[in-house]
Amino acid sequence: MIKPIAIEEHFLTTEIRAARATSVIGQEGTGGLDRREIDERVNDLGEQRLALKDKSGVDIHVLSVTTPALHNLEPEESVALPRRTNDLFAVMIAKYSTRFSGFASSSEE
Repeated sequence: MIKPIAIEEHFLTTEIRAARATSVIGQEGTGGLDRREIDERVNDLGEQRLALKDKSGVDIHVLSVTTPALHNLEPEESVALPRRTNDLFAVMIAKYSTRFSGFASSSEE
């Protein structure tokens, strides 16, 4: 049986959102979107995300930080935040090992 896989299932964390608010990366191109619904969906790395994908018949989710990712942060944060984000990946992938995989986060530094 073929298992449907969703690639680049974007997410954000509160910490990434806060870092963006004080950096040059901003929120380009998102002005016309329903921020509440999008924020709710990209923040979830658990049961709500899995329920939505179950409705679509998707078995495996390959998680990744949404664009513009972690580029253009201050040097110290551009190293520390990807590490913390990847640690979160590891926890969530371990918790939902049959459902989640992920692209590691990095910076331009």
